Amino acid sequence: MKRTIFAILAGFLLVACTSMQAPLEPETPQSSSSLPKINDAMGIDSARLIARRFAPWNIKTIDEKPDSLLWGVNSYKFRAKKPWYGANLKPLKPEFFARLAKNVARDDIGKVSAYAITLRDTALRALPSAAPLFSDPKKAGEGWPFDYLQISALPVGAALFISHYSADGAWALVRDDDVWGWVKASDILELSESEAHAYASSASWLVALKDGEALRDKEGKFIAQSRIGMILPLSYEGENEWTGRMYTEGGLSEFVVSAQAVARYPMVMNDARLAQLTNALLGQAYGWGGLGGLRDCSLFTKDFLAGFGLWLPRNSRAQSAIGERISLKGLSQNQKLELIAKEGVPYRTLVHLPGHIMLYVGLSAQGEPLVLHDVWGLRTKDGGRAILGGINLTTLLVGEDRKDVAKESLLINRADYINILK
Repeated sequence: MKRTIFAILAGFLLVACTSMQAPLEPETPQSSSSLPKINDAMGIDSARLIARRFAPWNIKTIDEKPDSLLWGVNSYKFRAKKPWYGANLKPLKPEFFARLAKNVARDDIGKVSAYAITLRDTALRALPSAAPLFSDPKKAGEGWPFDYLQISALPVGAALFISHYSADGAWALVRDDDVWGWVKASDILELSESEAHAYASSASWLVALKDGEALRDKEGKFIAQSRIGMILPLSYEGENEWTGRMYTEGGLSEFVVSAQAVARYPMVMNDARLAQLTNALLGQAYGWGGLGGLRDCSLFTKDFLAGFGLWLPRNSRAQSAIGERISLKGLSQNQKLELIAKEGVPYRTLVHLPGHIMLYVGLSAQGEPLVLHDVWGLRTKDGGRAILGGINLTTLLVGEDRKDVAKESLLINRADYINILK
């Protein structure tokens, strides 16, 4: 009898766990062959992206107030009643937050005021610490991988402006092309104004077609790795290898990379390039704020479009506010789908819903709008998540056949804006 009761309880717990975090398979085949054709290549004013990428090197003085620069200190404080949790999933103590508040070195704001560049892929953090900060890990959509201190992932060659270093010297408060945050001091190199100007004035640029390809020196020693969204000066295009320039600890250096891993900037936005980039990213795991060098929804759209010359800000709300904005509020499900199909421009239209952004890629063979997006999952009726967990190609009705997914949780029913990028 006891064994029977135990088996029933174990089965109940298994079902409960499954319903809270259940995998969701997209209805669309996950391959670039599922992408609608755009047929004609689209031209883009690529000079605007270069200007935005290197805008930190035009900063002369810091205009923001200290509380704005050090927003992480005010946002993430000790909470007794609703605690934050650490890597061991135990509540964080006041000492953790006091130590970080001291380490931001508030009185040193602006003392360095120097230009810098990333030497390798690195994390941009809300506070000077690599330790994760989770909300209640027992709740779906919280805990791993939702580290609240993670802002973004920066590629090699990112231009930065340094305000100052942390009290322990291990971190630098920097501004990238959009936001302020903390990076490891060992991952960046300070540049003089003349060095920064010369680098930003490069005549030709290359971009990555895949993540993780080795960039090596001429002796074959590893320097860094490629990341979709990066942009580096191009020196020479060979049949099998290209050479470019990047900063290392020793200064400006030449690197060699496989010709199949890179392309000249800006890439022409055509079917072949879109398919190549899509295949390189489809199925990549979700990474909140770029955690672990991965991507979340807005970092995916930012990185995907960068090689074509389209600049985007970092978060989904800001991305939904640029270009021509069209409201979907008050429309029925069918009216939204019809409006997107009519007004949407493939790869130039973002579909926004609270906390999420998607890239519209055109109409399927059945006439349904398709989107590329990096998504964790859809909310289920029991407060859990139907997990997509990465970069997927889906319709806006993905999950509608799932009994555990509420109708109001479907992407199309939560979508509130589209915006067409210019």
